[in-house]
Amino acid sequence: MTSINNKKLFPLSDRISIIDILTSVQKDKESIFIVKVENNIKKMLKVSIQSYKKDYSNDIKSIFLSLKIDAENKNSIENIKKNDKYIFIYIPNKKIMFQSQLLETHKNKNLLLLNIQLPLTIHVLDKRKYVRLSASETDHNIIVQFNKKYEKMERTFSRHFELPCFDISIGGISFIIEQEHTNLFHVDDLIDKLSIRIDYNKDIVVQGKIINCCQIKPNKINKLTRSAYKIGICFNQIPSTDQEWLNSFINVVKNIK
Repeated sequence: MTSINNKKLFPLSDRISIIDILTSVQKDKESIFIVKVENNIKKMLKVSIQSYKKDYSNDIKSIFLSLKIDAENKNSIENIKKNDKYIFIYIPNKKIMFQSQLLETHKNKNLLLLNIQLPLTIHVLDKRKYVRLSASETDHNIIVQFNKKYEKMERTFSRHFELPCFDISIGGISFIIEQEHTNLFHVDDLIDKLSIRIDYNKDIVVQGKIINCCQIKPNKINKLTRSAYKIGICFNQIPSTDQEWLNSFINVVKNIK
């Protein structure tokens, strides 16, 4: 069964503790993510808590949550189905994740109504500012697209690139290029519009700057088959909502196995 791959496991003295955590989330202001796993792909639904109700019929072993679905996630509501047995809940501001049995599911316009069994353990995730996800760690498809300007014969040209991601964090991204293109990339070059597409259903557009260009050799971690050239980009500008989503995506993918 899919589980949370994290050693920082904290048992709860009683289920009231998780209720305290859930009810401390600011209603209609603070985002949380509902996550389910299908074929090793993590499907995330961004929501905010509208209301909650403790189920006193079973010694408060479950809680009813009324969740408002984020506007850009309305088409993803079908990801949560009545026959799903388990879901994960990730609370970004607290860096907390737990797995719960899904007891009931109802949908009402832009509201998702869940009755979840309260867990006996929670997981506290890595609190480093920039957690990095390598493409070799995931089955998710992450593609980088951009136009790279360059000078030749006193003229300005532009070449389009569409490349697989090598690794990514909320601070930047890297990708591999062919040796013949290394002369087009230089440290401090700006890329005004760099598009990151995740699984063909999530697009993030950022402004970035090249911070390194280096040759790397194949090893067990990067799973390359031959030496390659890696271009490292730091994000100069990224929308705050996209940064929040990307941060949650990275933490979810790295911690649910």
